[in-house]
Amino acid sequence: MAKDIVKIKKSLPKNYQLVRGARDLAEKILGGLKVADSFLYMYLRYGKPTCDTHDEYKISYEYVLRYGKLVFDVFATTPDMVYVDCFMPESWAKKVQGKYNAFCREVFEKSYKEDVLFFPYVMPPSTEWLSKEQNDRWNTLLDKEARKYYSEDAYRRVDDFDWTEATEGEKTELMEKYLYPLWEHLQKKFKEWAVKDGAVNDTFYGTVRHSDLRFLPEIEEEIKAFCNELLTTVPVRDCDINIRGWQ
Repeated sequence: MAKDIVKIKKSLPKNYQLVRGARDLAEKILGGLKVADSFLYMYLRYGKPTCDTHDEYKISYEYVLRYGKLVFDVFATTPDMVYVDCFMPESWAKKVQGKYNAFCREVFEKSYKEDVLFFPYVMPPSTEWLSKEQNDRWNTLLDKEARKYYSEDAYRRVDDFDWTEATEGEKTELMEKYLYPLWEHLQKKFKEWAVKDGAVNDTFYGTVRHSDLRFLPEIEEEIKAFCNELLTTVPVRDCDINIRGWQ
């Protein structure tokens, strides 16, 4: 049963977090939207926008709508781009983060058994979600990879570097000359390993990268329902229109 869509009179409520992947899903369902047609439709259904115009992203109109426990932000930017973002309560976000952390722990164990360091992006990942024992193993493997990658002199240069005494210029030089190349190497190695495992590769390097929808599928169903509701037509004289335009 479809839920009521309620316009919020002010801006986005506090204690809500963006649902990563929602915008891509909405675009897949609704297609590319036009500013004029979508605004006419939204105005006919929900009246005056929540926000008229503001300059942060050159917003031409914005509707903030509540659908069940989710909040949607339908907004247009000039010259002709319309987006649909979704926001979830913090309690849902914590649930997503918990599932994501559990998934990462599983991936860490799988890659570690094959002597591959968990390194999904080109910067060192936060390892707070690992246990102390796992974190120690991660650092041990990182040191092993660094010793293989660097020459003996380069390894000593990095290992002996004093971050507290170094100037900003010295820090930048070390990062660019030594650390960034190592991190890119480790990310490439992990990615090559991940390709062999469809689930791992799809989660980290799929079209919707690091999407919350993978860890809380009920959100995906709510987003689909909301988007389908925007495809409901309203009459304008002898024609019908939905958010895509004239039907």
